[in-house]
Amino acid sequence: MHAELATVANEFYDPVGRFSQQAWAGQLQAVLQQHGGTLHSKAEAYSALRELVATLGDRYSSFMEPSAFRRALRQPMPAAERDYLAAQFVDGIPSESLTLDETTTLLRGPSGSSVALTVAPRGPAQQTPRQLLLERRPLPQPAVKEAQLPLPDGRVVQYVRLHYFSHEATAGLAQVVAAAEAEGQHVAGYVLDLRNNPGGVFEEAVAIASLFQDPMSPVAETVRSGSSLVDVVWRPAGLSPSSWPDVLAGPLTSKPLVLLVNSSSASASEVLAGGLRDHNRAVIVGERTFGKGLVQYYFPLGDGSGLKLTAAKYLTPKAYDITKFGGLTPDFACKDYPHGVFTPGRADGCVTSALGYVMAVPAPDPLSYTPLYASTGTEHP
Repeated sequence: MHAELATVANEFYDPVGRFSQQAWAGQLQAVLQQHGGTLHSKAEAYSALRELVATLGDRYSSFMEPSAFRRALRQPMPAAERDYLAAQFVDGIPSESLTLDETTTLLRGPSGSSVALTVAPRGPAQQTPRQLLLERRPLPQPAVKEAQLPLPDGRVVQYVRLHYFSHEATAGLAQVVAAAEAEGQHVAGYVLDLRNNPGGVFEEAVAIASLFQDPMSPVAETVRSGSSLVDVVWRPAGLSPSSWPDVLAGPLTSKPLVLLVNSSSASASEVLAGGLRDHNRAVIVGERTFGKGLVQYYFPLGDGSGLKLTAAKYLTPKAYDITKFGGLTPDFACKDYPHGVFTPGRADGCVTSALGYVMAVPAPDPLSYTPLYASTGTEHP
């Protein structure tokens, strides 16, 4: 437990400033007393760790057992588990008696329902087959959807809806922007729809910013461990070129950019929106965003379990505190969100407004950047 205690004491960031190492040590003693002073099994240790992390009062921090921690990191399963390959039974039916179509039919079903598999070991025949109960879930939707929306003057606006931040999303958005720029002046500008985008991989949001502004321009700053000093200044030029070879070379366009947000635009969505607006590169249309400018890091423990802890907060380039002030206020307010990607003829007041702002917003003249290293204490307009 001492390693876990030290990890939390050294790494946890409390955005409201209530956490102290002394209080955390007291919580440890209290939890140990509840368990009789000694933890006799791994199950008791895991239970105690969950209770301890819960006392932090941070809904984004948690203790994870090995399997959950591995899934969170998207790590491959251990070799011992990979040794189980072939399904012997599907919902109790021998797989050798099923055709491929019959197997597919049995595996498919309503989201949330379960299918039982008995999988055979790859190794010696005396190994025991393993029983698995799998939950059916829908395949994730594409990260990027796009459409070209007509303007009265015959030009079009390139609309892109970004569902989440991932490497796929960054590459897909870069392809859409590059193709639109190849059409020249026929494309008047861009609407990037971040509504209901909960975030994702933070570095991808930083990389995406370089599609629209100088890669040297900071996108965000992080503050760690309760300090008022900036820990890291995040800019696309600081990312690995080998990971984003087609993105970090420089902005693909200087045309007007409108960002659509709503109350479910969170985390990396807010970082990207704030970073582009602070450099006068985009206007924000929609609702006030969610207000999650916190960073979670994963800390592995000795037995394969781990901690997910809030370890820092994000500030926009002009030091606006997304968490403290409860999100980003849009430059122009509207509230409308239909399901699916916007298409011509479908009513969406925010997209209609965004088209008007694309026509009204001149090509950007980026502001000179002077970093601020403490929150101004005032809300971004």
